[in-house]
Amino acid sequence: MNEINQYLLEHYELQIQVVSQSDEAFYTAYGCYADIDYDKEICIFIGGGGSIELLFVKNKEVVEQKYYDFGVVDVTNQFPSLKEDYNTCSFDEVSDYVSSLIGDLPYTCDVLILAGGDHLYWYNNARYELGENMLYHSEKQKYMISITQSDNYDHDALKTSLNRIRENSDNPLWFDGSRAMKIITNTISHKIDAKYIVPTKINMEDGLLEKIMEERKRLVVNFESIGKFSMVK
Repeated sequence: MNEINQYLLEHYELQIQVVSQSDEAFYTAYGCYADIDYDKEICIFIGGGGSIELLFVKNKEVVEQKYYDFGVVDVTNQFPSLKEDYNTCSFDEVSDYVSSLIGDLPYTCDVLILAGGDHLYWYNNARYELGENMLYHSEKQKYMISITQSDNYDHDALKTSLNRIRENSDNPLWFDGSRAMKIITNTISHKIDAKYIVPTKINMEDGLLEKIMEERKRLVVNFESIGKFSMVK
């Protein structure tokens, strides 16, 4: 890595930085809450194949973080039929298993934001309708569903043909872990007593961009302040 960074620095003035799990979670979460006008508690879910992060936010401050070393791959391996056209395991069976891994959560939140992946991809290809986000305005968080509608969709995911949903997509293999993901997020939504689900495509890059834009604004303000001070002087 040092040799690669040295080459990149000499030829392109660039360097590779390995991001930790906590940094990735922070920037992803930041991409969710930095630009919204919402002062109540929210929980930001960041899920992948082998890990899950939960960040609890109030008034744009992270008040609690939870990290888990399991993800959709682990749950799907535990219940292999989840990736078949029709599963043989029940929703409650899988949910109970996920619940045992998650344990108790310290906060209740009205809103659960789904981030760290393209959660809209599932709803679009499953042909599940989403409502307009009426809680706050964000170009990257345009949609929401009630917990009741989310329950209906998530339970239906284990009753309907997965192959039919795959046929609607341009990446059929993506859906191998989709049922596990829906049960994981559903289980968490009930543990925090969520009323609304906000599915997004927000990832770490969105948070980094927000930070960069903030830094640029700060530098502009400082530059203008220095200019005004010089003129007065």
